[in-house]
Amino acid sequence: MAAALVFRTWPPIAFEAARRTLVLAVPAGAAAVFLLRSQPAGVIFAGLMASLAAVSLFGAEGSRANTEAGWRRGASWAGAVALASALAALLFRWLGESPSRNVRVVAAVSAVLALLAWGPAMAAEWTRVRRELREEVRLGLMPAEDAAVLALPWRRVREPRFGRPDERREYVRSALLLAVAHRQQRSRDGEAARLRQLEVLAFRTRLRRTLEARASRAETRGPDLDGDAGI
Repeated sequence: MAAALVFRTWPPIAFEAARRTLVLAVPAGAAAVFLLRSQPAGVIFAGLMASLAAVSLFGAEGSRANTEAGWRRGASWAGAVALASALAALLFRWLGESPSRNVRVVAAVSAVLALLAWGPAMAAEWTRVRRELREEVRLGLMPAEDAAVLALPWRRVREPRFGRPDERREYVRSALLLAVAHRQQRSRDGEAARLRQLEVLAFRTRLRRTLEARASRAETRGPDLDGDAGI
């Protein structure tokens, strides 16, 4: 049901998908609490964590699925649903076998799996950004130092050269979606490939405007700094 509702709009960017997953986890957690309402508090908490782990795996794999195109996208979504369902069934079965003995283990394992589920999505994004933005650097459409920063989440969220927070968010998002569009274009042909090319051009336009605004600010600051230095 969840896949049917979100598969068209689920973010291919891992960080955005993680935030959407937290929202999706609220109804899933509420359902788990409701089903386990007659159980002790520890069992309810373990069930809540198990549902979080399953939703986390679903969100992460769904994010990877939406970087694909054609039949690969459908197959990846099917895998996301199957993996999340299997994980939830395994954890709840484990919890049900001996609630008093397994409650802490299930809660701890679920918490770890909820985090580890994002490893493949993050790694795939890192690889994709490095490979796809290399072409933008080669064409002179993006500075090489920007491409290097964009591949690393812990650097791109605080990079001062990317400007104000709103500009940085727009620049980073456009660059990551450009990498996705590049990847999808290579796996398509005919009309589908042309549509992806239009997306590539649209994201390039956004990036160019941001880079032009950055260069304009640097030129404006330059004379001011020189004048201050001479006072």
